[in-house]
Amino acid sequence: MLTPARRLLPIFVFFGFFASAATAAPDSGQSLPQIVRLSSVQGDVRFNRGYAKHPDLSKPWERAEINLPLESGFTIATGAGRAEIEFEGGSLAYLADNSVLLLNTLAVREGFPATELELLTGTAILSVQLIPHELFTLRTPFSHMEFSEKENSFLRVDSYVDGTSLTPLDEKGLQLYHNGRLALHVPKGRTVTDREGSPFQIQDAAHSAASTDWDAWVCSRVESRRSLMEAALKASGLSVPVPGLADMYAGGTFFPCAPYGTCWEPKEEPPAAPLAAGSPQPQTTQEQAPGVPPPPQSAQGQPASQPFQPQVVRWRTLIATCPAPYWMTRSRLATTPQQLEELLRQAAWYNQQTWIWPVCHTGGWIRSHQRYVFVVGRKHHRRHPGHWIHVHNTVGFVPRHPGDQKGKPPINLKHGVFVPPAKEGGLLQRLDYTAKEKYTVLTNPPKEFRGGGLSEFARVVPPSIHMYRVGESTLTARVPDAKERPGAITYDYRSKQFIQEGVPSGARQGKPVIVGTLNSRGGFSGSPGGRFASSGSAGSGGSGSGAHGSAGGSSGGSSSARTGGSSGGSSGASSSSHSGGSASSSSSGSGGGARPR
Repeated sequence: MLTPARRLLPIFVFFGFFASAATAAPDSGQSLPQIVRLSSVQGDVRFNRGYAKHPDLSKPWERAEINLPLESGFTIATGAGRAEIEFEGGSLAYLADNSVLLLNTLAVREGFPATELELLTGTAILSVQLIPHELFTLRTPFSHMEFSEKENSFLRVDSYVDGTSLTPLDEKGLQLYHNGRLALHVPKGRTVTDREGSPFQIQDAAHSAASTDWDAWVCSRVESRRSLMEAALKASGLSVPVPGLADMYAGGTFFPCAPYGTCWEPKEEPPAAPLAAGSPQPQTTQEQAPGVPPPPQSAQGQPASQPFQPQVVRWRTLIATCPAPYWMTRSRLATTPQQLEELLRQAAWYNQQTWIWPVCHTGGWIRSHQRYVFVVGRKHHRRHPGHWIHVHNTVGFVPRHPGDQKGKPPINLKHGVFVPPAKEGGLLQRLDYTAKEKYTVLTNPPKEFRGGGLSEFARVVPPSIHMYRVGESTLTARVPDAKERPGAITYDYRSKQFIQEGVPSGARQGKPVIVGTLNSRGGFSGSPGGRFASSGSAGSGGSGSGAHGSAGGSSGGSSSARTGGSSGGSSGASSSSHSGGSASSSSSGSGGGARPR
């Protein structure tokens, strides 16, 4: 039995079409894209799509927006801004001001998430909670960290060209191991720096690169999210998180819907505009290109003494999500102050709905009281949340029902077929269906709805990327004149190299020095020879190779950080860091051309 009628949002009005749908799911042995998104965006945050699933900073940059799905090869860069990234397994990454994060791998392999990140420069805080067999690694130009499923991790990482600083933010602190023995315990809030050629250095948190308010902001969000997630799991009846579950709990209500389990509805419906009786209806104007929305205008811009001037209000509406979002910019003309107020309220409502993205990726849909209701589910969908149907000499889709079975008619077919509009900005139509009519369930979506990808967002200029050495200017400070700083290290987009400006000596200007470059996979590599030779790594569980080397063997703990290089050479000192566990150490030596020293 279903519960009594509720105020249910007709979600399929806003998504379910223009989707870039995938073909039939590959077998479990193949890699699938991980469900990852930008769950919070504040200030100047830009993204780059890379090329062929690898980071490529020379590709166009776009303005990042909340709910942006992230893929392998993307890069996130902040100026005076900050971003929160939510991963499929529930882990979170927070990127501070003036930071660059490369998303090298966001995949699901053999059914388990695999995440490989590189903090090229700047500051990030990681809240890592792994499910069994999940892989999560973070590289910097100097270090390589692996996280374990055995314990959760909550720490800040400051990335320098010649070192890495770690600051534990949870009560258990951070334990550093060397040669299999506990070398150092770092209490909560204290910062330990691993710098080549120097012993571990512990400083107070006040000397870290990140600002105090940054740590406080992240800790507040993590604690709030932890409380929301606990309540969401209890309310939804789920034992493990699904993407966006906390946002669904914050923005809606879970309720029983036997025999299907638990259903969900938003707390309120989008306001209709305008609502005043007898007032003229707002006129639909020409749609703006997707991905380039101006912010909603304010109703306070006109002096009270002047007659009201009609205003156009624009806002973005998510009309499809799986496996990539498609946005429509809606434009409405307000001819009265009352209409303008209602339109602004409607635009603000859509801009605040963080749950619109996650409901696509789990669960199913049932029909109740002439509306579709979302049924909470555990299975992740990486395809369109419906079945493509050929009927009435046209092609449409039927929302996926939790009871659908392969080889049998879609259960929701009896409620009609949704037909996408012929062009963007059109209305989604529903065609009635009777059991006598012939239909065909398509194996693949129509060609106009497959492939594709993310719609374009507002183009922006490439960010100015700077790297620092340990002890130099803070990473998150506003540094508009960083390029003018003597010895500044700046990324040159033309040569794809990090170049240190020559330091003046008397009346002479020093020569620029190539500090490093981005390799073919988008990762940082130090220049061979000179000041920036490389080192390799080898541990009791493996040996290092590649731009940064690989981790040695480890066991236990929630994270392991170890310096790594390219190919191995003579052994030297290195380290492993863990949060509340144990691990074997790795060693480093001289070799090819990877890590600066």
